[in-house]
Amino acid sequence: MIEKVKVIFFLLGSIFAQENCRIASADTRVTVDVPQKTISIMQENLFTTLENEANYKYTQKQFYEIVKQPKLSKELGNFTLESLDFLKDGKKLHAMIKLRFKSAEDLRYMGLYLSKQKDSLAHVNVKEWKISSEEGTLNDKYWFFDMAKPFTFSFDLNDKMQRKYDDKVSGLLPVYEAIMAWKEE
Repeated sequence: MIEKVKVIFFLLGSIFAQENCRIASADTRVTVDVPQKTISIMQENLFTTLENEANYKYTQKQFYEIVKQPKLSKELGNFTLESLDFLKDGKKLHAMIKLRFKSAEDLRYMGLYLSKQKDSLAHVNVKEWKISSEEGTLNDKYWFFDMAKPFTFSFDLNDKMQRKYDDKVSGLLPVYEAIMAWKEE
């Protein structure tokens, strides 16, 4: 089983057709319900990396397009957007995304692949992502999930992001509040 590793769950722009998007989440919780054909993605503590003013303006533009007119990436052509909500939590901003898919095979675009027996889904285990799940089973280098019932798994990228970007990380709440104030005027 050789499968592509996908970063779509914790990169907001990869879901919403934004090239080279620098908007990510430090913690992500994904719930998949194959019988209901839904996937919910909770991206917690949205942030970006700010290296210069041009980078900041680019991120603002991308985030504005996601907030104003969310459009799924072409890769997610078999998915429909049920909802996109932004939630404030103190100085943090979270995104709650709910998608509907047509079949379990569509989940490959999310990095979830049908097992040979076609009764479970598999996701590559990437150690740096600190994937965890109460419903899943870690077997060698893959997480396996029973498709007959809903399952949840989480990513924790806090350590990796802090080491990699250190002082360049900026929360997106101020950018979101500015966009919302502008939309209301």
